[in-house]
Amino acid sequence: PDKEITPTDSDVVEAIYKAALNPLSYRQFADIWQDRIINVLLHEGAPSLEDHVKTYDLVRHFKRALEIFETSKLAEQQSIKSFLDACNYAAAITRLDGAVLASNAIFETLFNLKPGQSVFDLVEKLEPKAAAKASGKVLNPHPGLDDQPMVVRRLLPDGKTVVLIIEPLSGHGFQNSRTEKVLFIKSCRAEWTSSGAKIIKNSFGLTSAELNILKELYRGLLSADIAIGRNRAKGTVRKQIKTILNKTDTSTQVELISMITGILHVVDTIPNRQPQTRSIKWKGALFQETKIINLDNNRQIQYAHYGKKNGRPILFIHGHTSSSEPPGFLVQAIADQNLQIIAPCKPGVEQSTPDQGGLDVNRLIQDWIFILDDLGLDRLPIAGHCMSGVYAIHAAASHADRFSSVGLLDTGAPLIREEQFAQMPPGSRGIFWTVKESPDLAYAPFAFASEAFFSGEEGERLFMKNQFEESPRDAKLIETPEMYALACKSMADFMRLPKRSVDELRCWIDDWTGNLKLTASRMPVLFIHSQEHEWLPYRDIVALSDNLPNTEYIILDNASQLFVYNQPDHFAKSLRALVESAISHSA
Repeated sequence: PDKEITPTDSDVVEAIYKAALNPLSYRQFADIWQDRIINVLLHEGAPSLEDHVKTYDLVRHFKRALEIFETSKLAEQQSIKSFLDACNYAAAITRLDGAVLASNAIFETLFNLKPGQSVFDLVEKLEPKAAAKASGKVLNPHPGLDDQPMVVRRLLPDGKTVVLIIEPLSGHGFQNSRTEKVLFIKSCRAEWTSSGAKIIKNSFGLTSAELNILKELYRGLLSADIAIGRNRAKGTVRKQIKTILNKTDTSTQVELISMITGILHVVDTIPNRQPQTRSIKWKGALFQETKIINLDNNRQIQYAHYGKKNGRPILFIHGHTSSSEPPGFLVQAIADQNLQIIAPCKPGVEQSTPDQGGLDVNRLIQDWIFILDDLGLDRLPIAGHCMSGVYAIHAAASHADRFSSVGLLDTGAPLIREEQFAQMPPGSRGIFWTVKESPDLAYAPFAFASEAFFSGEEGERLFMKNQFEESPRDAKLIETPEMYALACKSMADFMRLPKRSVDELRCWIDDWTGNLKLTASRMPVLFIHSQEHEWLPYRDIVALSDNLPNTEYIILDNASQLFVYNQPDHFAKSLRALVESAISHSA
């Protein structure tokens, strides 16, 4: 009913709309969402009829606040985007912490960074141009805070460097921008490349000798230096330079180099749709690589491949407290168990193309099978962490010919009974219940939480504290810088697209018992579960496993949500057990 908000509720309504405009108000918003919406709808504390009336009225405000938030974000992005698209060079606008707000197509192609990712993620590869060789010091993680532009160099995966200018700007220059100050990052890559040289040679009819001289001119050498280097007379080189000027219809070397620079820049910013691989060499049999392959409908998917060469392969789908990109100690633990992991990035994570039209589990599975085909892998175990365990079950149920066993890491049992929700801590119960009963109500808090997380250091720490406050062991773990960074990377992957995050939780909560039973009738199923998981107790796993064929469980002592990083050896040994179960079953 349309009931007027009483004065005592005005602060509540104000907090709801404030969260839509200020990400750092997210925590106050979350408290109201829990106390005034979730607890009432869950009948916590025997709410009165009046409480219910007020709650349903507040629900309308929540939905309206989300509309305002999304409209404001869209207007801000469109305004900044139009500014960047007008630039004829690589350009991006970021927050002061380097998180990309928007970028143009040239920047995206050159640096492979998406909105929300930070230009300082690879800070060790950025250094002041003038002082680089002398000091070897890396760039301050927050350039531009002194209101002065800074020139830096960025080392690219192909070994070449590109110059960037980082300049502080007032966010008021962009319509509807909620950021008072931003960084304007611009770059023009104009490296001499084989593809650019081929175009220049063919376009102007240059001989190989003339092309080589042009290359030396472009690198800044004088004609006398070129003559010495080529063991030619100075006069011969000057004649060749004059011929180059005539063929390119330029009158001076300055004009020539200016034109060549523009050609090389355009050539290097043409999108590359070829598969890309970045390998990291390790000693002995250890390896780690990241690969991007092309899919149908102009899509692509990125995946990590790591462990021991010729080790037993496993397809691993990361969850919200793990990442497809492993730290070095995890690679070592996997290799020690004679394993190799193929870990796809989910849509919208790293360079994987975001889903169009919402979460499509069947398309996800088809993309993973495409990766296996690309690697020449036929039938292997699949493991999923957290909600991704449900994806693993669906994949095995629909493609039993491609998977030999299934591992469910902290996925828990299907959430089909009221008491399973009742035993959860308040915050987790509120999230899961909302996603199950009224997912539209969950989009607002997830959107505001994502905005807070990516707003800067203060918002990030606020989010991380709230995320793990119901898990004492994990809250203690992230007090260490290394574990905090790993947990942040995992949560960034999960929260980058908040609507997708809610849709993943919906998939987790939907009853997947049927596919679980079907899979267990065909192949081994192994539950790997943390003993101290706060909202998915291991006792449910034990009871479920006793009633399914080919189903076993491993309970990890003194482990919680971050066990993949905190106990890498246990993680790797559990996956080894999954491989052995598949071998035993086939025998």
